[in-house]
Amino acid sequence: DHVISSKWSRWLEIPVGVLAMTAYLVIFILTWFVSKRSQRIVHSASWSMVIVMAVSCLGAAAWFIGLQAIAIQNICIYCMLVHACGVIIAVLLLSGIPIAHKVQDRRWLATMQQTAGRSHRQQVKDQPARNVGMKLEHLATTVTAGLFAVMLLIVGQILFPHQTMLVEDDITANDSVRDDVEMGTEVDDVNVALTEKHHRKKVPVEVNQTADPTENGFELSKSPSEEDLTVKSIMPERILSMGNEEKIIQVDVYAEARLGNPESDFVIVKIFDYTCPACRAMHGFLEHCKARYGEQIVIVMLPSPYHSKCNHHVEKDTTLHNNACEYARLALAVWQLDPAFFPVLHNWLMMDKKPPSLPKAMEYVKQRIDAKILQQELSKPSINQMLQRNISRWEKTGQHLPTLVLTTAVVTGLPNDKEQLFKFMDPRIGFVPRR
Repeated sequence: DHVISSKWSRWLEIPVGVLAMTAYLVIFILTWFVSKRSQRIVHSASWSMVIVMAVSCLGAAAWFIGLQAIAIQNICIYCMLVHACGVIIAVLLLSGIPIAHKVQDRRWLATMQQTAGRSHRQQVKDQPARNVGMKLEHLATTVTAGLFAVMLLIVGQILFPHQTMLVEDDITANDSVRDDVEMGTEVDDVNVALTEKHHRKKVPVEVNQTADPTENGFELSKSPSEEDLTVKSIMPERILSMGNEEKIIQVDVYAEARLGNPESDFVIVKIFDYTCPACRAMHGFLEHCKARYGEQIVIVMLPSPYHSKCNHHVEKDTTLHNNACEYARLALAVWQLDPAFFPVLHNWLMMDKKPPSLPKAMEYVKQRIDAKILQQELSKPSINQMLQRNISRWEKTGQHLPTLVLTTAVVTGLPNDKEQLFKFMDPRIGFVPRR
């Protein structure tokens, strides 16, 4: 999925699979016309096209294998099997090219010289191509044409990359909502795509229990009233409605796992899976955003594992997402126990192409958090509740990984480069690049 969804999966917005299928279909048809029983002109033209297609297949296979190994850094086994078949087909075709020898050329010239009149030349042209081969000059021309086709493929993909980042934006609609709010107009909550509530809730930590005697002489505890609550701390809340008109989710910036200051002006919600390669690539892009925008942004992290052990929407599991639920639970437990340690753990889990093994991740956390306390937190129902709430938001936003949710937009897929992401973010954040 990571390979096929990359920007290299299309050429001028045409899926490269369609190009490959067309090439193999043309080769298949041409193999009926390269027989020695074919007419000379048909035989020569068919072999010319076969050589062009075979060289193109070889060059394309080398290009796409190199892309997987170097640019994408992920291997698609099905793609590799197709490329292997293409290489075998090309080698078999090129090994069967009939090469014209000098003796054969002299015989052909003598035959042509002996013919007198157009009708005789036509007869020679219509003869079967049993002893006719391709001249080296003609062979060099067809090979060059095949290489030129490969260059067109490469240049087209580099200069006109496929846009893999899909943006669903309701910025116009939300501007009108903001205008209505500023003017004091009442707007239905269902239609409001951007709302923000700031308030603080009381957290009771000490209760003065009172007791009254009963008829039997026993004292019975009485539920405390609001006045009986001794409030030790005040927990702030910042509740936001994020997304476009069709895909709206609510988040409490203070309560959710996050990277950055919860009071930052611009909030980005990231829905992801620790075992998802594209999500790990998005982590790198967001690191560039953090370096560019600094304290202007806060990133709310909503781990949503793509595995049936905790996500009932997943119908078929793959080994790629093994332990996805466990990584997410571990990260959420760390957030609950030690919020300051969460960013450290998150970056550590995301720093390589693949997540570290689960035992290694547990040992890393236990260096900071007591093992017994960690196990107690992992066993709490609240962790699963947080996980299911994240999965519900993933479902509402279209079930894509990774997904970025902004105040007026939902972004799925990966940008082609950081500059494309900056071009999208700058006007929304109000960032002006230095010249």
